[in-house]
Amino acid sequence: MNCMIPLTLLLVSSLTLQGNKRINQEVESHDIIADKTTYIVSRPYEETINTFEARITVDDDKNNTEPIGVIFGNYYNSAYGYDGSVDYLIDKDGHFRLYYNRIATYQAEVDHTFTGYDFRTGKEEHLALVRDKANEKFLFYVNGMLIEEYQAKSSDAVNLMRYQIGCDWENWVKNIDGLYERYPFHGKISQVTLFSDNRTGTEVENDKTKTKFNSDEDNLLASYALGDWSKNEIKDDSSNHYDLTMGNYEYYYDLKENDDFDYSILCIPDIQITTRYNPTKLAKDFEWICDNKSQKNIQYVSFVGDLTDTCDVNSETDTQWETVVKNFSKLDESDVSYGFVPGNHDYDDGVGRSRPATKMNHYLPYDKYSQKEYFGGAYYKGDILNYYNVKRICGVDYLFLNLEFGPRDSVLKWANRVCESYPDHRIVVSTHSYIEPNGEICQNYSPYAPNKYGIGGGNTSNDGQEMFDKFIKRQPNVFMVFSGHNSSDDIIYRTDKGLYGNTIHSFLIDAQGSFFTAACDVLAMFKINEYKKEASVYWYSPNENKYLNRQNQFVFSFADKSNPTVGASRQEIVYHNVLKGVLISAVALPVVVTITALCIKKRKGTKDEKTY
Repeated sequence: MNCMIPLTLLLVSSLTLQGNKRINQEVESHDIIADKTTYIVSRPYEETINTFEARITVDDDKNNTEPIGVIFGNYYNSAYGYDGSVDYLIDKDGHFRLYYNRIATYQAEVDHTFTGYDFRTGKEEHLALVRDKANEKFLFYVNGMLIEEYQAKSSDAVNLMRYQIGCDWENWVKNIDGLYERYPFHGKISQVTLFSDNRTGTEVENDKTKTKFNSDEDNLLASYALGDWSKNEIKDDSSNHYDLTMGNYEYYYDLKENDDFDYSILCIPDIQITTRYNPTKLAKDFEWICDNKSQKNIQYVSFVGDLTDTCDVNSETDTQWETVVKNFSKLDESDVSYGFVPGNHDYDDGVGRSRPATKMNHYLPYDKYSQKEYFGGAYYKGDILNYYNVKRICGVDYLFLNLEFGPRDSVLKWANRVCESYPDHRIVVSTHSYIEPNGEICQNYSPYAPNKYGIGGGNTSNDGQEMFDKFIKRQPNVFMVFSGHNSSDDIIYRTDKGLYGNTIHSFLIDAQGSFFTAACDVLAMFKINEYKKEASVYWYSPNENKYLNRQNQFVFSFADKSNPTVGASRQEIVYHNVLKGVLISAVALPVVVTITALCIKKRKGTKDEKTY
């Protein structure tokens, strides 16, 4: 076997290690309504938008009965408490409406419709809204002309929700009018430009003819030339790098999965809605896992809690628990390794205000799971709320740690001891509440933080940030953290650095509320390539046999020299050795080849895990 690898190949391969990549995204024009397409800003803005400008085209149709839709905004259901949300939209009468700085329930500090202009003209129009904080007013311009002034006090509006173009956030929670509807834009949006200052009338007049802004433009916060909506990524014209990525809302589509992988790890979002309203869908999900165990080389499945919805100690029947047990039995019969954590709905009181979970322990008994070949141990013998599994996968020793909702201090101390006892194991932590829909680690002020439930009747509980500080960042071999609890159509992904410089990949995986009683049955699939140190992520629906929202199909690199169980990718090691002029001998390479060959053997359906 020729072990020499061409340098040109290594150069190409090494470039793919940097950053996340989109999976199989075609290049073509997209329509906001027909393709349910949106552009999503890469990160939250750090300043208030004081001037909003956009180029839009709305059909000359006066018979529409629904709002034309959101041009730009970051409004998220008020139940999550994201004050500071803003939406700029066109109502059903073609008038521009400002929804500025959500402060409570579905109310905004300023909610005003400017009735002086009807955008249903069939022509491209330039609009601008200027917030003059000092003089307590908003000025509305169309094609450089001042149409209306509105007197109103306003506070700065900044929060951690990212903005998007062409639609509002979410699809099952109430919108700014308290309705369970989205407001996607029925028309064309060709440009959006934002300034941190309040533009003068002369500046707005000049802006109306600009299709591109210079990065050194004074107070330019961001500017996007959207064109025909054919680009997957759009660079921000400003120097602030608030770039855009194309995404979808409520949209299943087909793609070809990456077949260059060694094994798969699945994370299943809160199944409470599916368990309660659509047990047939749930059964199909479990059957898909079992049927695809070999083809996808599914090595482990993690459930992030809320296995049931309304099946507490006061329930007349235990139908939901029985549904869970019936489906878990399918995994047992197919020899699929899995683990689970309690969600707040799985506790005896049904909301997680107290620690007892006798029903969960009854239906998912410790005596059963402690007999699993991969069972490692538990915080308390006889209790299944905090436990861990260990498994060797493709030459990698994994520790899957399952932690309760709002773990107690004593549980986190135990978790630290467990991880320290397995320094050579790659750790995946699963818990119910950790990441928020805005990408933030759950703080104690978050409305759905465990402490808000008063859990434990005097016992301590730790929110996400406290979990990070007391446990997760302290262990150099923590690899990924999975959580649910906060419903999101999309997979929310963030990275953090541990105390040892290691990268921690954390995910909110919870579509339990999407489409609500119709139940969104997506599961997150992580297809791992150990040679490249890459994970291909898919948000897949067995019921639809399609993938939900293009922004949820991506690849991330987990090569990490600071994590002793991960390290650099094999191709990166070889690449750097070549650059240094080190002779790669036939003595060094068989280790790489042997591991890879074993993974390939497993991919083809080998069931003997012990070959690793």
